[in-house]
Amino acid sequence: MRETILSALPPCFEKWCQKFDDLFKTKGQKKGFRYYLAGLLGE
Repeated sequence: MRETILSALPPCFEKWCQKFDDLFKTKGQKKGFRYYLAGLLGE
């Protein structure tokens, strides 16, 4: 289900999230940030 959430977002969402990638060390943290932000913006 989580993969569906990210794939449903516009391409600009991923591009914008990449600006924050330097703040996170692991791939899981980066992905978690995207899920968190998508949840905030989706509600």
